Amino acid sequence: QKNPTCVMFDSRLQSYTKVVAEAQAMQTEISVDFMAVSVGSLLRDIQEHARTWVASIARLMNSMVKQGLIDMHELIQEFSANLDRNPDTLEDLKFILNMVAEIQSKSME
Repeated sequence: QKNPTCVMFDSRLQSYTKVVAEAQAMQTEISVDFMAVSVGSLLRDIQEHARTWVASIARLMNSMVKQGLIDMHELIQEFSANLDRNPDTLEDLKFILNMVAEIQSKSME
């Protein structure tokens, strides 16, 4: 999907975290009839693979939202600077009131 939601990311993170926990809880040796099969290496590989997916998802989330957060921070700084103006004239007051209206419209988005 092009723009996955936080719920989708959370679902994936939880499933991979669950895989890690379940693999840690499993026994490293399994008895099959008359043999004891060592699966410790396989379990470690599964855990490592799941942890790699968790890290990859976290990096993807970071890259997707980082620029948006930077843009939002710059917009907030701009709004803050504009609202700090003293309304000495009628034009200044109109400007500030327009800024307030713009901020309200942005917060509805």
